[in-house]
Amino acid sequence: MRPLHRAVLLVSLIVAALLALIAGAMPGSAVAAPASCPHVNWGSLPKVGGVAHPDEAITAVRVGSHPCFARLVVQTDGTAPPAFDVRYVPQIIEDGSGRVITVPGAAKLQVIIRAQGHNAAGDRSFVLPAVGGETFKRLVFAGDFEGQVTLGIGVRARLPFHVTTLTNPPRVVLDVARRW
Repeated sequence: MRPLHRAVLLVSLIVAALLALIAGAMPGSAVAAPASCPHVNWGSLPKVGGVAHPDEAITAVRVGSHPCFARLVVQTDGTAPPAFDVRYVPQIIEDGSGRVITVPGAAKLQVIIRAQGHNAAGDRSFVLPAVGGETFKRLVFAGDFEGQVTLGIGVRARLPFHVTTLTNPPRVVLDVARRW
């Protein structure tokens, strides 16, 4: 290879490497998932499923972390996982009142669980964990109204997500990829 061709190739490689570094360092950028996360091939369209259990109550809400995704788990006191509706929305709206709840993050995920969020005395049946990481910016309570609980999550960017249900105990599990 001639010296001029070698120099052009070297400059091209350096520019490509610098562009990749800059894209990965930009806040809120959605870059490809690392090679160690091949199973994270989800989309960002709404996910809906399950069966409504309006007489059952949410007993716990937890968050977790994995190298490839952030996780939200909603557990109920029922015999089967409740219905869910998870989607990106322009704003998080409080059930009943219609009030907009301010949530930091470039994207907002609305999580609706078809179960009650209160006990027989009318007190909330679960505690929201504190959130403020790289992927989940904030988790908010947006309502317990007519057999459904609405939560809002501020997310770093409109990232792909996946929803599954588990039993013993019944849970809805939301995983949000850290990158595209």
